[in-house]
Amino acid sequence: MMVFMLTISDLKAHRMKEFMKLINTLEKGSIEECKTLLESFNTEHDKARSIDWLAYEDKAKLWANIFARLDDTAGNAPIVVHLLNSLRILSREKNTLESVITEEYVKCLLRCSGLQVGSPPDPVIGPVECLNGMKVIFNMIFQSEKLQNMFITNKLLDALVMHVRPDDGAPLENQYFLLKTFFIITALAKKTGSIVRNDLNGIEVIVNYIDTMGNTSAPYEKLVADVICEALKVLYNIIHNIFPNNMELTAEIFDSKDFTLLCKMCRLIRRNLLHHVLASEKKMEVDCHSIHLLTVVPPECYEELLRDDESETSAGTTVPIIFEGKDLTAIDCILNVLNTKLDSTDRSPAEPLLVVCCKMARKNRSIRRYLKHRILPPLKKQDVIQRPEIGDSLRNKLCVLIHTPAGCATEVSATLLFTLCKENAAKLVKYTGYGNAAGLLADRGLMLGGRGDDGLYSDDSDSETEEYTEVRDQINSIEGWMKPEPPPLDMTEEQKEFEAMKLVETIDKLTSSKTIQPCLIGPDGKPQPIGSVLELQEAMESSIKTSPRLTASDTDSD
Repeated sequence: MMVFMLTISDLKAHRMKEFMKLINTLEKGSIEECKTLLESFNTEHDKARSIDWLAYEDKAKLWANIFARLDDTAGNAPIVVHLLNSLRILSREKNTLESVITEEYVKCLLRCSGLQVGSPPDPVIGPVECLNGMKVIFNMIFQSEKLQNMFITNKLLDALVMHVRPDDGAPLENQYFLLKTFFIITALAKKTGSIVRNDLNGIEVIVNYIDTMGNTSAPYEKLVADVICEALKVLYNIIHNIFPNNMELTAEIFDSKDFTLLCKMCRLIRRNLLHHVLASEKKMEVDCHSIHLLTVVPPECYEELLRDDESETSAGTTVPIIFEGKDLTAIDCILNVLNTKLDSTDRSPAEPLLVVCCKMARKNRSIRRYLKHRILPPLKKQDVIQRPEIGDSLRNKLCVLIHTPAGCATEVSATLLFTLCKENAAKLVKYTGYGNAAGLLADRGLMLGGRGDDGLYSDDSDSETEEYTEVRDQINSIEGWMKPEPPPLDMTEEQKEFEAMKLVETIDKLTSSKTIQPCLIGPDGKPQPIGSVLELQEAMESSIKTSPRLTASDTDSD
């Protein structure tokens, strides 16, 4: 045991000796000596999230000595990259950052990253130095709100906007990290969205950047796809909070320039959806970030998704899908992505896709009819021989999601199905069963039938299939399928009455203990609590002959 403790002690002493040697060498050593010690320090701590064995005062001294060297990049050109690498490691520790970073350090970092504004570039700083400098800045922004504000004050946003252009001359990897830095600052510092959007013409800059980067018939390579994804994420950050979340977006609330740019953005989203990407996992990322942007554009822009432009296709693009005279290929791509996400155990990523489908279905007739065609095609006998939530179709998967605790995705999936049924309660019950639809119908006061906002939808119809019509009366409307009749109970009337009373007593006990709350459907179409089970029985008996049957009409109107 004693030998082991001495070994640990010796190790700590050796580390400290090497560290002090690094500190002293940075102060007055040669370039070659600094390079050797910096390389050793960086290699040892490259994966470390913190350097716990160093005291705060020692770390502060290291920060100061490194920046002293960086102040003279011309005299320290061979080791600038190693100095920045050391800062990248040190910048992972939040508790040290905020107390040691000064305004002068921030300006030095911006210069070493090629992101200074108002002064000529440092001739020593090349692409490799810029990349490592941006990694330091990224860590600082991620760790500290105080440092976010310091970088914003020193015109980081101006520099980012200035350099977001394909002709900047920077390697793709540098453009990628530039956009990652742009994303993190606009994600964490909420005020930056309006600054970039209103003062720096950010929407136009990013839209044009995406346009140029994706303007090729060749499949996107992995790094190109990464760059486009980061640009899409930045664009979302600077657009999504233009208006309050509860405000419905329409073309009228945007000025003509912004609306034109948003229409162009939708055309680029269509191009992304149709474009081939060499790596399949990157294709999914490009598609998801593209679709996410559709949640923050006015519905008048959705028509741009239906434009048939052959110049937007690429090698590997599928055959266009023409539906009722319009090109719905992009919408089909969205549904394919949704289908994939619904197969995942974690269905929360499907929420933005469902929101987009809901918005498109409510505001664009052509898209709604195609969504209905894909999600809720006319039912056939084979569709109702099992429960609505059993099967591999989109209807089946959405019915599963309706009664699965999945946060907002559960509510949005029910809303999408309701929208595709033109907010007709009877149709929703037809496709999902009353049990699956009950939650949404209760929220909207439609448990006895009726319609929601029917004025949104145009009049168009298609007939039910003949085979569905033949079996319609055999369908259990509560569960939404042709449930086999249970075998008759081999019980006397007295036994049946006894079991019924036991059930009533059990329900009464559960009600008394507040485990369940029996309800009636009130005049407003919503559940209303009752005092006892007897009230429920009396109300049911009195309403059997007067309540309308909640079934769909003879035609399956769209």
